Amino acid sequence: MQKRNVRLARAVRDATVANLRREAQALELRVIDAYVRVLRARHAIRVAQQKLESAQAQKEMVIARREAGTAAGVDVYPIEVQIANARVEKLGAEAELRASGSALRNAMGLEEGPVPEVAELPEKPAEPAPLEACIELARASRPEVIAAQADLERERAMVALARLKSRPQLETAARVDRGLAGSSINSQWLVYATLTWSLYDRSHREESAAGEARITALEARHRQLLKDVAAEVTQAYIALQGARARAEASEVSVAMARKSLEVAEARYQLGLAIPIELVDAQIARSTAELQAIQLRYDAFLSHARLRDAMGQEILIP
Repeated sequence: MQKRNVRLARAVRDATVANLRREAQALELRVIDAYVRVLRARHAIRVAQQKLESAQAQKEMVIARREAGTAAGVDVYPIEVQIANARVEKLGAEAELRASGSALRNAMGLEEGPVPEVAELPEKPAEPAPLEACIELARASRPEVIAAQADLERERAMVALARLKSRPQLETAARVDRGLAGSSINSQWLVYATLTWSLYDRSHREESAAGEARITALEARHRQLLKDVAAEVTQAYIALQGARARAEASEVSVAMARKSLEVAEARYQLGLAIPIELVDAQIARSTAELQAIQLRYDAFLSHARLRDAMGQEILIP
């Protein structure tokens, strides 16, 4: 009976440890999400500042042409609108940085304070292992799977204990009383055994039958959990591959948008373009840069979610 009690205690311990791991992983994912938001907001501020400086340079270009008599006075108005928009976007990015910093401090268990200084991530997340290897690792490492296995083992131990209690119980004991030298009290040995069998108590038998039913249900749950884990890993894997591809494609879009802005400014200086073309090219560049920032960090979040689905420590790659 002692062995079965130890088996039961170990199963309870394993389930508790697995649940703690699941909570720790959820916290890690929260921290990484807030960490990435801080980085994203910092880059958004940089893009807004560049947009503001570019618009101000365009305004000076338009004013110079106006003073030279080669541009109309109203040409500066679209540029001034662009400058105002850039200032608003910068204020919004700064507010997002403060909110993201607060979320990061909270996730890290810190009191309210300044935005934490965070290190930049690599250009792209690490390449994951093949999908099948990820699935196998998840089935062996996911805290939910380990907890389900522990629950199953605990139930089996409880059924084994109930069966043991329903059987005849034999207890033995021995005692010796040593006599005193030189006296009439002699040494005595006593050995006895007690056999107990609850013939009319069916509670242990019913408990065993109920436990068998619970084992069947837990086994079905465990099989379904393995399928769910495989599906979650597959979906996270596909999401990561898509995020990596979109991030790489966005780099091309940024390069093209920057080149288009350079061409528009050169055309305007030659009198071959109007101010609205400058505005459109500037908007296209800042939009492409912001989208590239979003997609780049989405790839890192997808990498973190894949590791979470695999039951692994969610490290910054």
